[in-house]
Amino acid sequence: MNVVMRHVAGWCLVVALITGAAASGTAADSIRFDPASVTVSDTDTFEVDITVDELTTGIHCFRFHLDFNRDNIQLIDILEGPLLPAEGSTFFFWKDTSGIYDVFNCILSPSDGAAAGPGVLATLQFTTGVTPCSSPLEFEYVILQDIDLDSLSVTALKGEVIVDGCCDCPYQADLNTDDVWDAVDLNLLISAIFFNGANPQDPSCPARRADLNVDGVEDAVDLNLIIGMLFFNGPPPVDPCALGGTTTPSRVVTEDAEDVWKERPQ
Repeated sequence: MNVVMRHVAGWCLVVALITGAAASGTAADSIRFDPASVTVSDTDTFEVDITVDELTTGIHCFRFHLDFNRDNIQLIDILEGPLLPAEGSTFFFWKDTSGIYDVFNCILSPSDGAAAGPGVLATLQFTTGVTPCSSPLEFEYVILQDIDLDSLSVTALKGEVIVDGCCDCPYQADLNTDDVWDAVDLNLLISAIFFNGANPQDPSCPARRADLNVDGVEDAVDLNLIIGMLFFNGPPPVDPCALGGTTTPSRVVTEDAEDVWKERPQ
């Protein structure tokens, strides 16, 4: 079988969907952005590597999709990393697929073996975007394959780009970051206020997610605000970046059969 076709056929056999936990398959460790957090000015160009740890079983091929906020940062190029080419000739490409960046590389000859790591799979070259501000860096999915085209288990770790001087609060009251305000967020806010539950503060935001009125404390006032917002058509949380302005609601799920849809800036 043609070497490239052999590997393309292999992709049909396994897709390791990344949900924050290790996928099933042969033992491996993690794929990550390096550095995991990079701080830049609003006019910078900068690079972020995609790296893997030392693996129990070497990588013969990989493929992953990248996701980030295109308005805030822009991709210039993706360069092949040195890890796989150190083992032999490779077939590397990347493309923009419906808003998701698709990156592929494979060692062409099975006789060249596989790369055990640690090392760099690819280098991402960025510049700040049209509206420069902070952005998460995420893998949509990841496929790693060994010399037999069997899948390797891997945990995909998130990264972030922080733009100095930018204020961005995308998840006020959306404590589980699913772009929906609903009863799940209500329960998480109760946990944050009364049971020392998680209450993150996003990197470019001056307030924590559960501080809906931006007074520096999470208390019964914030609880009343989210109840009013979800069930009584109350106002959305105060926008910490506007200091008195309000955010625009995302989809608000109520207990009624009818869902309320409203626009929310991303």
